[in-house]
Formats: sequence, C-alpha cells, structure tokens
Amino acid sequence: MLGGRDGDTTKLQDCILEQYDIMTTNPKQIAANCDCSESYVKETLNEYRPDWNKSGGDFGLI
Repeated sequence: MLGGRDGDTTKLQDCILEQYDIMTTNPKQIAANCDCSESYVKETLNEYRPDWNKSGGDFGLI
C-alpha cells in the first residue's frame, strides 16, 4: 500500500514496505535506508509482500 499504513504495521515495517513499493528491491539497500537488519527486511517482506522474491531477483527465501 503505497503512501500509507498496511494494516497493523509498525513505523519500521512501513518504512520497509514503502521502500519496496517505490522499487527499492534489494533487501540490503532497504535495510540501510530504514536502519534495520537485512533479515528483518526479509521477514517483513515475506509477511506483507509474499511474492517479493519470486520476480527473479538475486535473493531467495530466508
């Protein structure tokens, strides 16, 4: 959900989802932009954007 909260999410999760929604798809870059761990980015994307890693990206399931 671009530009808004995605249900029951925290501010950090909102940051992660907003970064992903504006096409920042590298978990390392999202983690740097949101000041959190790459594993937390992957966990959040798995929960709220379950198809995030199925688009032929360079990263797989955690």
